[in-house]
Amino acid sequence: MSQRTMTANEYITWTDILAQAISVLLTAKGTRDIPDSGAYHAAEFRNAITGLADPDEAQITADFIDVAIALVDQVELESEIQTLFARFNGAVTSHLGGNVNTLLTNAGLRVHHLWKRAGNLAILAANTFPPITTMGTFAVTGSGAGTWTEDPDSDGEIDTSNYGGAQLEVEVINQTLGAAAITVTVTGVDANGDALEKSSTEIPALSEVGTKADVGISTERFAAVTSVAITGGTNGDDLRLQSKEDRTL
Repeated sequence: MSQRTMTANEYITWTDILAQAISVLLTAKGTRDIPDSGAYHAAEFRNAITGLADPDEAQITADFIDVAIALVDQVELESEIQTLFARFNGAVTSHLGGNVNTLLTNAGLRVHHLWKRAGNLAILAANTFPPITTMGTFAVTGSGAGTWTEDPDSDGEIDTSNYGGAQLEVEVINQTLGAAAITVTVTGVDANGDALEKSSTEIPALSEVGTKADVGISTERFAAVTSVAITGGTNGDDLRLQSKEDRTL
């Protein structure tokens, strides 16, 4: 009796579990600037070697310095984590009944960004949802008026070299909303470069900091934002526009 092939939903469930392991491993690796991470302590070893100054220690430095530098780089290297999942990825191939990217595309499902980042680098960007990305902020100066400012880190864009587009949400920041409700309209493009314009659900007057409103629906995914407009609002209101994850771990 032949074995059945695994389903797209099973693949998503299992890789989400493994993505949690990846999250822990990435945190442990860290970078040389994060105290108590693996890379930080490797860098401490490197610093100890470069600190050897006595003439009779010159050969010790020569023998160990390249090792120490390489160790820091290796500990920080995220792709090394993928080797831990090589057998899983091989088993997927034998039980999938086809290419994993084709399976995901046909099912309309996307893997967690951590799974692509360090679990299977062969997953296509279009089949991966991005981490929460701040697109920018909107400072309200009056009813229906204000200033949109792109986030300097994202430039108002999703990194489509690694991820597909994402549904956006608006969040109240800095202080409670004023006495007028706000609706936000976002204009931009999707991952295919096609124009996209969607409005948020209404944010009620006097909403507290942290209140969020979806822009469009989950299948309406922005890759970049070109402009933001509002209706309503009160001078002094502050909003943040950010991407949503398809699901959380």
